[in-house]
Amino acid sequence: MLILCLVKMSLSETIPRHMTIAAIFDEGGDPKHELAFRHAVRGINRNNDILPSVELKAEIHKIPPEDTYSAQRKTCLLLQKGVVAIFGPLSKSSSEHIRSITDSMEIPYIETRWNYRSQNVIGSDREYAFNLHPDITSLGRAYLDVLEAYHWKTITILYQDNDSMMTLKEIFGKTATVGPLETFRLVVKQLTQNHNGYRDVLREYSSRSQI
Repeated sequence: MLILCLVKMSLSETIPRHMTIAAIFDEGGDPKHELAFRHAVRGINRNNDILPSVELKAEIHKIPPEDTYSAQRKTCLLLQKGVVAIFGPLSKSSSEHIRSITDSMEIPYIETRWNYRSQNVIGSDREYAFNLHPDITSLGRAYLDVLEAYHWKTITILYQDNDSMMTLKEIFGKTATVGPLETFRLVVKQLTQNHNGYRDVLREYSSRSQI
């Protein structure tokens, strides 16, 4: 559905027969992302009611992670070909570099990595950039709904970086307003990785039965 909306944004009064939607993926990334992209394009082409008289073509390029030079080179090449939209890579610097180019050219850009700073706001200067992940308010509300549905009074939050903490604002707001007759225990710990990965910290808190 997102591909469909972006293609329609790029249609002019004279609809071309063939249109290309591109994707730039990180080398060594999850192959499921490429499969999902190709499947979505095939699905639109199979349904003649979605884009009558239009056939989408999927063009995929791969670049080294965090390589802004390759990201710029591939993006400029795709724009010269007249693509109608671009899916971006997961690596932060490459994704942001591509987004700045597509913004200036007013080409729809689909961000595949979670980035709360780039949540699309209608009427903003980011109207051509879209993020596939839920916004932080909706995600935080969902976490809080789970907490309230199970009547949890003790939880442990394990987080990786400061950006991931942004999705927990709803929970922090709830626990900050707990009344004097209520009890609620909240433990927050940043994950640190060692030779065992995250197993040590997960084992520690699992044994405490706090999660």
